[in-house]
Amino acid sequence: MDVAFCTEDSKEYDAHSFSQLSRTILERKRRLLICPECKGVAFFRRESSDGRAACFGARPHADNCSFSGSEAGDWGVDGGDVEEERHNAGDHIVVDLNYGTATDGPTGAAGGEHRHAGKGRTFTGSGMPRQSRSQKRLSTLLRWLVNSENFRQSAQVIELPGRITLPAHQLFVPFDRVDASLRAKFHGFWGMISDATVSKGVVWLNTAGYKGFSIMIETQVAVDAFMKRYSITSLEQLAGAYVLVFAQLVKSGKTEKLLSRVDDIGYIVVNIANT
Repeated sequence: MDVAFCTEDSKEYDAHSFSQLSRTILERKRRLLICPECKGVAFFRRESSDGRAACFGARPHADNCSFSGSEAGDWGVDGGDVEEERHNAGDHIVVDLNYGTATDGPTGAAGGEHRHAGKGRTFTGSGMPRQSRSQKRLSTLLRWLVNSENFRQSAQVIELPGRITLPAHQLFVPFDRVDASLRAKFHGFWGMISDATVSKGVVWLNTAGYKGFSIMIETQVAVDAFMKRYSITSLEQLAGAYVLVFAQLVKSGKTEKLLSRVDDIGYIVVNIANT
């Protein structure tokens, strides 16, 4: 996407002109961008070291937006396959933080080494109708959240062992609905991040708006593991990424900004935008 509309100054920018703004102004305005046609939340990505030009993007565009065709991303557009997969997942989904990943190091959750990818579905109950239970990784849940309104609004039970069990429509909170009423509560927060920054060794994943919700990846071990897991060589790669994080919501004592802290990357998953 070559152009985007900034809600701060009601001005449409082309990507090159936007990239020429001072760093301070650019970092502020990049969190206030929308698609000029469908008004979907947009992001800006600087020129990359491998020669890719600066560009805008939006995730998602409206279905009929003329800018949407080239930005379908890894998961394509909404479709029946997502719905069929979700309906076949069973009545009770257990989140497996190690499902399909290595279990050594700081990302492993307790007991993960006993799980096996080939045993993703079991049945429980004796003398009662059988209840299907399945294990799903964070990446699958994020894909369903992005692509399926039915899943987002469903009563399908989601269990994060040892932490929380709630219906999907109560457990998952999109970034644009995060507010102070959720302070100190543990949820699955998800959505698109506008940009990522680093300060004093802490990586910040920022959402849209002046005072948007942010995610802190705050220990060096976690930062290193996060960068390695997603092959991140520049934080600009994270502009426009979809993120799902299981965490508690807290408020900064200095700025009253709402944020969540991550020191175990097993609780976070990222889908990086293709542009």
